[in-house]
Amino acid sequence: MKREGESGVEWRTPEREAVGIRTPMVVAVGFGTLVVFAFAVVATWAVLQYREHHLNPYGASVPEVLGQPDINIVNQTPFERDTRAYQLLEKKRERLNAYGWADRERGLVHIPIERAMERVVERQGAPREEEAPR
Repeated sequence: MKREGESGVEWRTPEREAVGIRTPMVVAVGFGTLVVFAFAVVATWAVLQYREHHLNPYGASVPEVLGQPDINIVNQTPFERDTRAYQLLEKKRERLNAYGWADRERGLVHIPIERAMERVVERQGAPREEEAPR
């Protein structure tokens, strides 16, 4: 008896032929590909060597700007020789530990940082270091 939606045709999967891999052919194609690739690499290297010698027969030259601290807008100074940060830090330390004018027109001066901290503590009424309990 047929069920609803079924046809009367019976389906069979056709028989397939067993096809083996031809190993010698796969190995030959792989080896041939490697030979062609190796030849292309060697040929490319030879062309590049020829062009390099043709374009620069006397070898590599040293640029005239080499060794200068600034080349175009790029700072080329080695970090070990660049002391600008240390000089700036020393200049700031000197200003922190010295008296001087902050704004001469307004009569504003700066004092050493240690003295400024002492004055702040005095204004707050806190005991000095030698008076503080330990």
